Amino acid sequence: MSAAAWTAWARGAAAPWHEAAFDDAYHLVREGRYEEAEARARAVIAARQGMWGRDRRPVTVWQATYYATIAAAAHGRRAAVLAEQEALIEELEQLDGANRDLLLSARLNRAWVLIDEGRPAEAEVEARVVLRALTRLKHLTEV
Repeated sequence: MSAAAWTAWARGAAAPWHEAAFDDAYHLVREGRYEEAEARARAVIAARQGMWGRDRRPVTVWQATYYATIAAAAHGRRAAVLAEQEALIEELEQLDGANRDLLLSARLNRAWVLIDEGRPAEAEVEARVVLRALTRLKHLTEV
């Protein structure tokens, strides 16, 4: 790791291998290798939370949780990830700025899980929340 990368990591930035793990998880999901994708994402969570307890810059953990829940839901464990998705959404709702897109993606993922679980009314509410947020964003920036 270069000195600049080490300094950035020490200040809380994602380690270069975290981004590589996210890329791997994304491609593994697209290939249908859901267990491997979830394992990669969960390894990032463990790495960021394990050494000093709660991560001081949790966006990496949030991204990893997002990928892990996508992989688990795609693998058929939808009901098992609902509580984890709800906890992630609750944490992300306190954000503003650039990380709001992760919140919207997490909400859409939860809507798909709700549809698959036979709960279309709740999924519709979730999708409407995302639509309202996108409508507000449209006036602030190009989406």
